[in-house]
Amino acid sequence: MSRRVTLHLLRRDLRTPAFAAIIAALALAVAAVGSVLWLNDRLGRALLQEAGAWLGADAMITANRPLRAELLAWLEEYPEIEQAQSVAMASILRVGERWQLSSLRAIPPRYPLRGQFVLRRSAEGGREETLQGGPAPGEVWVDESLAGLLGVGPGDEVRVGRLSLRVSAIVRLNPEHGGNFLDLLPESWISLADLPASGLLGPGVRAQWRVHLSGPESVLRRVAREATARLTKGEEFVSLEDAQPAVKTLLEQTQRFLRLAVLAATALAAVAVGLATRRFVRDRLDTAALLRCLGASRYRVAAIVLGEFAAAIVLALLLGAVLGLLAQQGFASLAARVMETSSLPALRWWAAWPAALLALLLAFGFAVPQLVALAQVTPLAVLRRNLGGWRGGVLATAACGAFALFALTVLLAGEVRLAVGVFGGLILGFVLLLGVGSAGFAAFRRFSEGAVVPLRLAWRALGNQKGLAALQASALALGLAALWLLAIVRGDLLESWRFRIPPDASNRFLLNVQADQVEGVRASFVEAGFDEPRFWPMVGGARLVAIDAVPVSDESFTDARAQRLMRREFNLSHGLTLPADNRVVAGRWHGEPGAPENALSVEESLAQTFGLQLGSRLRFVIDLQEVEGVVTSIRRLRWESMNVNFFIITHPSLLESFPASWLTSYRLPPGREAFERTLLERFPNVTVIDVGRIREQFERMSDQVAALLQAVFSFTLGTGALVLAVGWMLGQEERLQRVAILRALGARRRQILATLALEFATLGAVGALVSVVLSAGVGLWLAASVFRLEVALSWGVLAAAGGLAVLGVVAVGMATVQPLLRRPPLEALRASVV
Repeated sequence: MSRRVTLHLLRRDLRTPAFAAIIAALALAVAAVGSVLWLNDRLGRALLQEAGAWLGADAMITANRPLRAELLAWLEEYPEIEQAQSVAMASILRVGERWQLSSLRAIPPRYPLRGQFVLRRSAEGGREETLQGGPAPGEVWVDESLAGLLGVGPGDEVRVGRLSLRVSAIVRLNPEHGGNFLDLLPESWISLADLPASGLLGPGVRAQWRVHLSGPESVLRRVAREATARLTKGEEFVSLEDAQPAVKTLLEQTQRFLRLAVLAATALAAVAVGLATRRFVRDRLDTAALLRCLGASRYRVAAIVLGEFAAAIVLALLLGAVLGLLAQQGFASLAARVMETSSLPALRWWAAWPAALLALLLAFGFAVPQLVALAQVTPLAVLRRNLGGWRGGVLATAACGAFALFALTVLLAGEVRLAVGVFGGLILGFVLLLGVGSAGFAAFRRFSEGAVVPLRLAWRALGNQKGLAALQASALALGLAALWLLAIVRGDLLESWRFRIPPDASNRFLLNVQADQVEGVRASFVEAGFDEPRFWPMVGGARLVAIDAVPVSDESFTDARAQRLMRREFNLSHGLTLPADNRVVAGRWHGEPGAPENALSVEESLAQTFGLQLGSRLRFVIDLQEVEGVVTSIRRLRWESMNVNFFIITHPSLLESFPASWLTSYRLPPGREAFERTLLERFPNVTVIDVGRIREQFERMSDQVAALLQAVFSFTLGTGALVLAVGWMLGQEERLQRVAILRALGARRRQILATLALEFATLGAVGALVSVVLSAGVGLWLAASVFRLEVALSWGVLAAAGGLAVLGVVAVGMATVQPLLRRPPLEALRASVV
């Protein structure tokens, strides 16, 4: 009996807007979350593969001496991992009397494991080749900047150590860009087989032996864990994040943007389910009363209602899974195109399991409490529409469901702050809007006295149904806020996040300038028509030995990055002028009057890694001398800007007594390579580093990800539009009834249209105003607290969007009441009365 009634009600209710809205909200939530989780999983693995080109592999182990046999034997225990050994060092390349310091890499034929070389074989340009591999014995490859500095091309002879090698290719793009000094010098490549005969590996040579690793992510994680115990002093396991902080920042922010899309869809779906269920319950009061009058017990009514809803959940899960698969496939195709690969890694079904749990939590947190409470209401209370007795239980149960849903959003977000900001902000904002909105619409009734008749009728109607009006306005505000946040604020966030460098930004570093050469080099720039560059002193060889008078070493820290930094020497700088792309986030810059002479300014991530605070005292050893300073400021900077940046900048008094080389950055326009050759002939000890290629590669990755995020965010707009539709649906029944009464009482069509237009305009204005404030507040909070961006919101665009929203609400509202105005008053009244 119950099954037949349930199926009958299900077939009937599938055609009703409220029930369809519940299924649509659940399906959209499952599709949005599932597609983003699937995409997030596939994209994360693909980005790591793409970004692996910065290492030429997925990871590598470096050593300052030839690789130990024990180390290589340990790696052989992992047959899933592909290996390739290479040697890197700084070496002089000579052509006649001209020479240039270069980052020389001796590589095997099976190199790189990730990425490819892009090179040309002729001096005139010609066709470019893309390949994996290296130069043959007797050959050398040079990059474009080194070829320009030495004035060589394919076919020329170059001295590398004891060997005379033929230049067989000019490399435009190479597959390995780490973050150390060797990876910034002009680059050259020889065959690993030529290295012994070159004589470059003599006593005291400072070379880096590398074993590049590529394989399954799970196996590499196991190798990384075991490396802590296996590696000895001078050996280091290097991942992508270790080698390139800028890529690490890109990957982290990409994950955050994808999580933002997930959380926005989740919060909006929760509101849509709750609002649609409220309307559905009101529409089914008569059915519940009839069943109770026919003798059905509360448990029987609850079983019928919940059985119908369980079928709806199953339908929503199936529909959401299909939509999610289609959506993620479309996203994956887009990602594959923008990432210039044939396909992304294979889909892993289990990656989207939280989407099904999300649908259940949405249902049992925001819908089931209302449906169960419907079965508890007495027939008389239902017939009288007196439902106040069950609201407390609904609210209590919904609160529990909301808490469980929030816990899931924390799991999806991976961080509490982002979950609180999006889910908590939107839901709490919705609740506050209900309370404040009710009081506000009650005030409209008082303000309507003395107004023109249409305005008085409109505001009195809103005041008489202040709770419903507040619910509609809140739904409108939340839906519009989601649209603004994703369509407008998202654009500001993306533009602030994306790696963007002005066309006139620097693309060269100039290193090893001696103190007595600074003025001469600066004059050379001015004579050649360039802007006068700013030089920074660099004191190298500084080792951190104590923090707050406590001796420290790599063993003093458990954090892998801290251990890695402690094993290296720091390059310090000093000066009183804050670098242009740096911003002090704590303390005072030591260039201000009254700063102590032992002041230090520390980069923000370094301070977090070492647990430094304002007032922390750092002791360094430089040339066997101890130097101690106090942290007076913490700076935030953009490593991806490719400008001159330092972890630590001190007051000049602290380091002026130590020898320093000077460096600067500048932009070399195309066609001005002769200036660099002239500069190097005049100052042969100076080293030029071309960072333009690194910037190009990183900017390309940023553009690819940004294009993909645009598509992912557009999917979430559907959930916001559904909230708008459900919110609009809530007041239609009462509004149609009021229109029927006005017509029956003889009101003219013009008066009714004017009254409704003013009512819609008031609801739209309140919703639009609140939506602009809410979306701007959430957007600015996300920028400052989550993404750490400086965003200037497009307030004019937001205001214009709010105005268009008001016009849209009026237009949609008037369109919905037009059919009723064409019907006879008595028929309309009968149709509107339940």
